[in-house]
Amino acid sequence: MKNKTSQYFKYAIGEIILVVIGILIALQINNWNEKNKIAKEENLLLRDLKGNIEKDIDNLNLAIKNDSIFLVSCKIVLSAFEDHSILKNKPEFIKTAIRSSFAAGFTPTNTIFNTLSSTGKLGYISSKSLRIKIQEYYDLSNYVVEGDNTNLNLIYVKNFEVNKSNILDTNSFSQPAIPEFARYEFDDLDVSFFYKSTKSPEVITFANNVSAKQSLMSGIYRNHIFLLERAQQLKTELTNFLKSKE
Repeated sequence: MKNKTSQYFKYAIGEIILVVIGILIALQINNWNEKNKIAKEENLLLRDLKGNIEKDIDNLNLAIKNDSIFLVSCKIVLSAFEDHSILKNKPEFIKTAIRSSFAAGFTPTNTIFNTLSSTGKLGYISSKSLRIKIQEYYDLSNYVVEGDNTNLNLIYVKNFEVNKSNILDTNSFSQPAIPEFARYEFDDLDVSFFYKSTKSPEVITFANNVSAKQSLMSGIYRNHIFLLERAQQLKTELTNFLKSKE
């Protein structure tokens, strides 16, 4: 009986050990499957995020181009007081004046980042340093958008001040920007203002206004340049990380 009891206990212990080993193996397989699933989702999310960054790069390049056109247009409008040759080409001058009035900011493509943040899947990114860089980029992106909105609002205020002052023939300036089917000019563009002395109060006020717009746009331009550099750096980081996972 003692031998049978001893054998029974040994058998029971062996069964328990086998069950425990089986459970551990099952857990290990489950963990491996879960990690593999997360790794695959990490790869897909980062590829999509890289696509968003590439769109940001394209949009920033376009924004920087438009910023430059605005800044140069302001310079050309101011130069009209010194170089009257521009006034000989009415259509081109009108286009330049319009370009010095209308400005646009940058709109980020952040759908994937918002998904990562809202679902908690930002933690799926296994590289801590890459997670930090992604977060920093989108924090900077939000800061740039806020700066754009602030400066653009001030630029539009300056435009309103010019229109309110009745210095320029606003009808002739604005009509070319209106769809052709709704356009109507009462008279030819009055450019006499640009023949005034650069020391006259009206010209000084106008020049200060345009210079203020240039300064505000310069802030937008510099922010776009800086964000573009960060976007390009992040794209490189994402590319290298994805290659290391292949």
